[in-house]
Amino acid sequence: MIRLSFLALPLWLASSSASAQITTFCSALPNSTGNAAVLTGSGSTNSAVNNLVLQCANLPSGSFGLFLVGDQPPGAATTPANSAGNLCLAPGFGLFRNDVQFTGTGSQVTLAVDLMSIPIGGGQAVMAGDSLFFQYWYRDQAPAITNFSGGIAVGFDDPVASFTFDASTVGLRYSTFRDTSAGTPTQIDWDFDFTGSAMNPAATFVPMVSGTVGGVVSHDFASTGQISVALRALYANGAEAYSVQTVNVAAVVFGDIIGTLVVNCNGCHGNTQALDGLNFSLAAQDSYNQLVGFPTMLTSACAATGGTERVDPFDTSNSFLFNISAATAATCAGMPNVPAGVELDMLRDWILHGAAFD
Repeated sequence: MIRLSFLALPLWLASSSASAQITTFCSALPNSTGNAAVLTGSGSTNSAVNNLVLQCANLPSGSFGLFLVGDQPPGAATTPANSAGNLCLAPGFGLFRNDVQFTGTGSQVTLAVDLMSIPIGGGQAVMAGDSLFFQYWYRDQAPAITNFSGGIAVGFDDPVASFTFDASTVGLRYSTFRDTSAGTPTQIDWDFDFTGSAMNPAATFVPMVSGTVGGVVSHDFASTGQISVALRALYANGAEAYSVQTVNVAAVVFGDIIGTLVVNCNGCHGNTQALDGLNFSLAAQDSYNQLVGFPTMLTSACAATGGTERVDPFDTSNSFLFNISAATAATCAGMPNVPAGVELDMLRDWILHGAAFD
């Protein structure tokens, strides 16, 4: 039968320079300068790039402070004791204790955030799909001891290309692939005969088929052997990501089909009855000769089922065995057991590629 094995799964990411998804929450209250501290952020939408920078402005001079971070959606604003500001981070937030800030004679501070070690839970790394919530906590001169900036939420929606073989066609040369890319791509393209390097797939990628985001696409491999399949995911911010998988493709032969036919059909087409002169309990070659290129010999119960030959190589529409398996019970009530699901997909694949014995 077709044997598909994943020999490689390298991922490759092209340029991603757009800003991270940043929104504001929690209103800041004025400090001793008469202004509210303003927190902003900038950086890549891809957490792997790791270049998020926080900046807090409108601060008093000579003020010490710390950036705060949470990984849970913020709650209702509270005003801690000895503070004139609103704290909105949910309980369990962390402090960048090793990065104490000081304005000196100025009015702003900055922090380059290491996304590989956020001070929550002992130092966690940011992953695709995560969101972080930040505020700045600082000492003020009057009327209270401390104050807080407003908050910003930063969403990381990393471009990561990936795909799988659809479960119903695993092991078939006529295969269905499913896009599983992360990061909300806007376009998915497929190359089913990729011949380039998995380390730089953009250089040689040829878009053979455009698929839908999160959707499936079917392809009939024209040859056997090791074949590389590549997916390209395009994103609204101009980023592109690739996934390349190499599969080992071999032909489905009668030996892969006969077991299914024996299990489903031997009750009527075995040594006991051999209806219509068809016996799947014989030697494989004899059963093959009674099936491939052999006239259908329709029964009254199945007269509505198409196909003038039991199996017509390369033509499922004229292959009675395939059509009777794909038909509903009402169409052919005389055959209660027929190949279905993956077995039916394998039967289709075998016929479409010539119904070979071996």
